[in-house]
Amino acid sequence: CNFSAFGHTVWRPGKFIYMYFPLTWFEEWQTRVLGLGGYYLMTKVSNNIQRIGKRYDWNTQIEAKWEGMAKTTLKPTP
Repeated sequence: CNFSAFGHTVWRPGKFIYMYFPLTWFEEWQTRVLGLGGYYLMTKVSNNIQRIGKRYDWNTQIEAKWEGMAKTTLKPTP
């Protein structure tokens, strides 16, 4: 999984992140099979700070490896 985010010092290799895609056309079991969302281990992080006119733009590129899905919780029955 590769993605770009706003620049921040919290992104570091070796940390886990959790991605959740609430609006998809797939059922929960299909997202598990496709590996959409869940826990990812960050393997590579790079930052790019660029001056645009009088301001600076800071972007972070992150490479992560999918590790697994979170356990699903059952809804309580009334």
